[in-house]
Amino acid sequence: MTTKQSGEQISGYTAQTSILDTDNFVLEDTVANLTKKTLWSTIKSVLKTYFDTLYASISVESNPVGTIIEHDTDNADTPALSSSWAECNGQKISDADSVYNGKRVRNLNGEDVVLTLTWTADAGGAYASPDSADLPALAVGDDVSGSGIDSGTTITDITAGVVTISDVTHSGSTSTTFSNRGRFTRAGETSGIGENDAMQRITGEWEAANNGPWSNGASSGAMTHVQGTLTGFNSTAANSNVKMEFDSANSTSPNTAKTDDDETRPIYLAMRKYIKIK
Repeated sequence: MTTKQSGEQISGYTAQTSILDTDNFVLEDTVANLTKKTLWSTIKSVLKTYFDTLYASISVESNPVGTIIEHDTDNADTPALSSSWAECNGQKISDADSVYNGKRVRNLNGEDVVLTLTWTADAGGAYASPDSADLPALAVGDDVSGSGIDSGTTITDITAGVVTISDVTHSGSTSTTFSNRGRFTRAGETSGIGENDAMQRITGEWEAANNGPWSNGASSGAMTHVQGTLTGFNSTAANSNVKMEFDSANSTSPNTAKTDDDETRPIYLAMRKYIKIK
């Protein structure tokens, strides 16, 4: 068959708009001087090997390792995240492909982290030294509980791997639970540094000098005098005619009043947080 005949024959073939890996191509083996065939999958492999020597591999990563996101996990319509993400619940990562393997992640979702620690009593607060792999799950302000630990104890400081709590007398080896109600995050000079809650300062005062008058003009700020005008007042004597009330709503720029002794907080909607681990 001449070149012209071969060209005419090819021109008469049916056009193919897609190519499968199993499709054959005819080629000339210049070494053996023979006409041969090869698969499209082989051609692709050869081309990839060639182009890999010319162009650097580019990895497009919109979320680098260590990125923390909020995720509407509990919405039934939300697809699950891949195994590259781990919930920020203080868990210890067990994944050989992750830089966090064998270490705990931040506890931002309000879970319990239980560690057995040896505490030393101190006037500045009992202290202990957790394993460095456990430290990322702890933060200043976390609630602390365990056998013999005072109710209402919190973490007051974490410095150089040493955790200090508000209970000054506790000592000994204790199974200790660290918990929180979920963590807000904000920008800071150093990531992972926690702060305890800070309440709005609410002030008020009243005056009642011995043998002097106490009337409606004698209170200020959040303190309100609502009943009683006294003269010749004796501060050491009880007097049922004197009444005083305290209401934070009377303070400067008050937050919305709360009716319980729980945390103060801004308006929020809870979302579970996840960290990119690999």
